[in-house]
Amino acid sequence: MVDDTDDVRLLLRLQFRDDPRFEVVGEGADGEQAIELAEAEHPDLIVLDRQMPKLSGVEAIPEIRRRSPETAIVLYTAGADAGAYQAALAAGAVEVLEKSGGDLGFVDRLVGVLLERGSEADATVEIHVGPVSGEAARVWVTNTRTIIDAVAAHPDVVGTAIPDDVVELFRSFLTQWGEVAADAEEFRWAARARPADVSRIVEHWVTIDRMTDEQLERLGIHWSPAAGEPFFHALTAGVLEALGRHEETRRLAALLGDQWAYLQRDR
Repeated sequence: MVDDTDDVRLLLRLQFRDDPRFEVVGEGADGEQAIELAEAEHPDLIVLDRQMPKLSGVEAIPEIRRRSPETAIVLYTAGADAGAYQAALAAGAVEVLEKSGGDLGFVDRLVGVLLERGSEADATVEIHVGPVSGEAARVWVTNTRTIIDAVAAHPDVVGTAIPDDVVELFRSFLTQWGEVAADAEEFRWAARARPADVSRIVEHWVTIDRMTDEQLERLGIHWSPAAGEPFFHALTAGVLEALGRHEETRRLAALLGDQWAYLQRDR
């Protein structure tokens, strides 16, 4: 347990002490101590506060993972906003749990999360993108918004209509990536989804990716400028790596690997 508030650690300690499934092997009050504990104890689990002195919980996660790769990390925060969730997941946390008043049920919530993650591990695609330049992400996202809008408005040029829900999903991803990249020097992002959902989204994106120069000209758009290419490479690498880990999506990964390798050479 790592939290800079003594009372929070006391409350958690009492709850863990009363639950035979857990044993507290160390406590810390900042991110640096979390890293030291991970290296010394190699615990199965670290419950890590978000806001702490010296080094925040999110900042400590990558080094904890490096020193103790098998340790599951759960970020414990008073404000589990979308930005904190994405940052923690991208850094390597398995989940983010929000602090609630008194939080006497925290251990039960924690157990539920760990059991759910364990049972869904083989049924979930987990995609990580980055680290990659924040500027590259901003350039690519801005240009790709234009592509999505043009494709949605003129399906006759593309030859097939992208379903409305997929278009909206593309736009939601672009919004998320834009927010993550807004003021960042380095972009990191992660997400989890069912293999079937990922396959559907990726297959529709492939339709867009196959557009010819003539189609692009008719739509008045173009592929990302060179400054955005590092993000395209990081994104495709993250998607291919995630798809390749699952039997259900491995064939799609093989097909896309050839196509995207060709596109990267061609562009």
